[in-house]
Amino acid sequence: MGPSMRFACSRLVLLGISTSACAFSTRRLPGFISQSLQKDVTLFERVPSLAGRHPVLCRLRGGNTEAPGAAVAGMSTGYMSRADNFTTSVEEQKDAAALKQKMAEEAAAKPQGSLDDFPACVISPKGTFKYVLIEATDTEGTKKYLVRGDVQYDYHVYAARPTVEALRDQGFGAHVLGGGRLKHSPGSKRLDIYGRSHSFGREDKSITAQVCQSEYPDYTITTSNEGY
Repeated sequence: MGPSMRFACSRLVLLGISTSACAFSTRRLPGFISQSLQKDVTLFERVPSLAGRHPVLCRLRGGNTEAPGAAVAGMSTGYMSRADNFTTSVEEQKDAAALKQKMAEEAAAKPQGSLDDFPACVISPKGTFKYVLIEATDTEGTKKYLVRGDVQYDYHVYAARPTVEALRDQGFGAHVLGGGRLKHSPGSKRLDIYGRSHSFGREDKSITAQVCQSEYPDYTITTSNEGY
């Protein structure tokens, strides 16, 4: 029995639920818990920490979960994990919507400087993190693709926002084409680009790879639409 199974079973014991399901495979456990919860929806209110954090219960409620302490019927604030394994939060969704609105607005000022002032690729020197691909344009229609990613940001919108706001403030157009995760391994000189962004979708990863290759010409770069 793996750690996640032992954790789930121990929590069920505390709740007074039969743990005969612990003899089942991990694949059958979610169904067992789901049936129990359907019979007694108040169970979620009795186990907020498990409902909000455990991967088994995260797949219940149609794939949405909240932070510990949230009521079942509420589901209006806090952390949410979706069935496709993408993570988001109400705050992140709100900030992403605001950023999209800002990108859709016409530039308030004439372009200042040049798109060349914006480095093509700015990412963390190592680690695995979320990134975005931004399309920047000037008034003549010239385009430049920018990759931004940083280990300090939990969500794609925050990886995009500083550059998008800088572009818009200087009169340039900006559009986040999508994003995903990027694994930067400087020791082996390798970049693995994969996954997608919940808020901005999946971009053309061949463009992301080209932008990164321009900054890291001696790196091996791989791309995949799978994973998260």
